[in-house]
Amino acid sequence: MNYRDFSATRWVVTVYGLLVGFAGIEHGIFEALQGNIPTEGIMINAIGPGQTFWPGASERALTFIPNYLITGILAIFFGIVVILWSLFYIERKYGATLFLVFTLTLFLVGGGFAPIFVSLTASATATRINQPLNWWKNHLPNQTSK
Repeated sequence: MNYRDFSATRWVVTVYGLLVGFAGIEHGIFEALQGNIPTEGIMINAIGPGQTFWPGASERALTFIPNYLITGILAIFFGIVVILWSLFYIERKYGATLFLVFTLTLFLVGGGFAPIFVSLTASATATRINQPLNWWKNHLPNQTSK
């Protein structure tokens, strides 16, 4: 893989994927630090009372796994998968679709709420990798498209 072969669209999607993946890993670390205890429901605080740096620091997340340790491990795993996918496989035939599946899975296992909005944008943008931007060429004056 040569970084010079990346289009601007590919760079944007890769950076978004890195942000989503690292945010999921960060959520997962804080969830795993809470230990092998049951969650209070599907809405959890990724940062437990022992790890708060200031009052109100909690980072809300959603999980269907009823255990903080397992939730954290899965969030870390899918965070890594999202990072690797956005770096190496995003421009494949089903790259954007599988990226969306991985990020949605990350969201459902405790990866946090904020990354899901970035991942939806990145998935939509990923469908345009290596596609011509004909709309811009047709609607912008000739001086700006050179």
